[in-house]
Amino acid sequence: MVKTANLFGIKFVVIPVLLTAINDTFAYIFGCLFGKSPMFVSISPKKTWEGFFGGAAATVLLGHLLWEEDVFLWVAIFASIIVSGEYDYE
Repeated sequence: MVKTANLFGIKFVVIPVLLTAINDTFAYIFGCLFGKSPMFVSISPKKTWEGFFGGAAATVLLGHLLWEEDVFLWVAIFASIIVSGEYDYE
């Protein structure tokens, strides 16, 4: 991360971390509020499709609103897909 920050600037380290946190937080919120359809019961029984799509939508929307550069829109989409498989929302 330090090498990336030196080469491209600190925003290329901080923004992906923030987008990951945004995705995880909103996926949890949407999953708790609206979650009815489990994603993969054998892998993570509490993870829902509603949480996945809610977290993805919030990440892309906030990523676009906060940082209007196109590269961060793609980082937001990438974070939404990758983070959804990482955590168990209990």
